[in-house]
Amino acid sequence: MAFCVINLGRNAYFYPGRGFVVSVEVKNKARAMFSKEPLVSLLLFFVVLFLFLFFPDWVRKGVSSGLDLCVSAVLPSLFPFAVLSSYFVNMEYPKLVARPFASVSRRLFASDGRVFAVWVTGIIAGFPVGGRTAASMYRMGQIDKRSAQISAAFSNCPSPAFVIAFCGGLFDSSLAGFSLFLILTLSSLISGVFVCRVFRESTAQSSFWDAGTYTKDRPSVLSAFTESCVSGGEMMLTVCSYVTFFSAILSLADGLLLRLSVYNGVSVALLRGLFELTAGISALNTIPLSQYRLFVAASFMLSMSGLCANMQVMSFLKRDGLSVKQYLVGRALITVLSVILASLVGLVF
Repeated sequence: MAFCVINLGRNAYFYPGRGFVVSVEVKNKARAMFSKEPLVSLLLFFVVLFLFLFFPDWVRKGVSSGLDLCVSAVLPSLFPFAVLSSYFVNMEYPKLVARPFASVSRRLFASDGRVFAVWVTGIIAGFPVGGRTAASMYRMGQIDKRSAQISAAFSNCPSPAFVIAFCGGLFDSSLAGFSLFLILTLSSLISGVFVCRVFRESTAQSSFWDAGTYTKDRPSVLSAFTESCVSGGEMMLTVCSYVTFFSAILSLADGLLLRLSVYNGVSVALLRGLFELTAGISALNTIPLSQYRLFVAASFMLSMSGLCANMQVMSFLKRDGLSVKQYLVGRALITVLSVILASLVGLVF
């Protein structure tokens, strides 16, 4: 039995008895348009926008607090390391540093000394220098993609100055702060050993001394320093933007918790620790915990590091086309290991 098919355009047809039929291309576009992820993000956007518009005083207070934190703590403690880490990469010093540690790095991380250089830089400088250094080295052709992704996975921890001085103040003991820093360092090291071996076959490992790995003409000291200052300033603008925005979110959350009469020390500490590390650590003082539980809770917050710090690192990785899958695996592993080690070490305090 013959029937007529009416072409209604490039992507739609009418079949008698069946109605309209659209092409796979149109179906995929419609599915993408109405998928859950864009709708959820759009709903979240309007919720946040509504709260910002109806509670401007809370938002203003949060932004002021975030800017004060940037000026008083973030910039003085992080900006020098941001400039130095950029200079370290621009002058191609990882090549020199990696050579003597190549054998150690191969035993620990199943890779050459570049991964070890990124790890040391991140441990000394703190968030988000480790991830940014790995991304910068990859962008400049000083490290392959696989090595950049796995080194960023375990090379980001709070700086030793923050952990020892600020967190040690919770216990009135620099020894407690130093112990927390050692726990984070050991956890990141163990995590690196694991992550490097799990993801080692995802990309073929290139030789460290391959021709073309490094540029032929190293920049002059003056040009490298100038570029490093500009790059460090751009990094601090990104970091402070995150800190300020999350500070506004936390101020808004505090106000809502007060309105809902659920404002207590535990909920505030958990909420602040989830969003921003410094605020979370500060909130631990408001909770009546034993020294042991306080030590474990501080270790958990330091290793998790909050959305603000983690999103800073992931923004640098995504900007240079690097995957964040390894980073998320490494961050979860560091958190679990830190809590376990803190539970053991905390028995001493």
